[in-house]
Amino acid sequence: MAWYPPLRPPSKNFTWAEVIAHSGYSRVPLGPFRLPNGQWVTPRANARMQAHKLEIVRANVNFERANHLLRPTGLHVISWARSWEHNKAVHGAQDSQHLYFRACDISLEEIERLCPWPGGHADFERIIQQVYWKGGVGDYAAGNRHCDCRGYRARWTSFIGW
Repeated sequence: MAWYPPLRPPSKNFTWAEVIAHSGYSRVPLGPFRLPNGQWVTPRANARMQAHKLEIVRANVNFERANHLLRPTGLHVISWARSWEHNKAVHGAQDSQHLYFRACDISLEEIERLCPWPGGHADFERIIQQVYWKGGVGDYAAGNRHCDCRGYRARWTSFIGW
């Protein structure tokens, strides 16, 4: 597979290192390339689209933080892209949006850090529902959040409760 270093980061506040951290990739694939399931992936274009959505989430969170007299902060994701092999190793969904560089997971601890005020979880929920209105939003059992820019609305939960 051909590889050329990306000429620019995926966005102003996100790096390619964040995109491929814990992914099974040692560098960002050029693409397009075909996954073993036969689907095509355009990694850099998809990662930039997801980074754009995350920038909107970050800006909205920082607006809410300003309303609570808190300083602006960055947004940290625990998972973004996944190679086919890594997705199988972590028991990811067979057609996971992480395979296409279109998904991110955000930890419960990160949500609590971003929105530490009473009702902060609800504010974060409102923000990601608005930003990803035409995408996937999911809850995991540990309280972590999944958000992706798949192009159509999808919602699910495996969260037990606060």
